[in-house]
Amino acid sequence: THDNGNPAGDGQAGDDGQGKGGTDRHNVVQMDSLDKSYPTPAVNNTLWPATAALTFPRRQGDKFQQIKNFALVGKDDADPLLNNAPASYNGGLTQMTTRGTYHFMCTRNNNFSNRSQKGSITVQ
Repeated sequence: THDNGNPAGDGQAGDDGQGKGGTDRHNVVQMDSLDKSYPTPAVNNTLWPATAALTFPRRQGDKFQQIKNFALVGKDDADPLLNNAPASYNGGLTQMTTRGTYHFMCTRNNNFSNRSQKGSITVQ
C-alpha cells in the first residue's frame, strides 16, 4: 500500500487521482502512441505476442491471458480502479523477441489529472 501521511509525509502531497485512499496500484496495457490516453484494443495488441516467457508464471503463446493478467494485475475480478488488486504482481521474466517500439501506460494513474504514467520499449 501507499499512504502519503499528513501533510505529505513522504514528500508526495495528497492522493490525487483515482482509487481508494492509501493505495497505489499499477498495471501495464499497450497503447498505440504516447500522445494517446487509452489502451490498444486486445485484438490489435502487439506487445505480448512480441515476447517470450523466460520464467514461471507466464505461459508463452496465450496472448489474451497475458493481456488480461497485466491489465488486471493478475486478479480476474479486479474492479475498474484496481482497488482490490494486489500491491504487486509477478508477471515473470520476459524477453522481447520482435523488433519495434511498444508504448504502454497505467490505466489507473492516467486519469486526465496531473499524472500520466506512460512509457516505451524499443527493441532493435
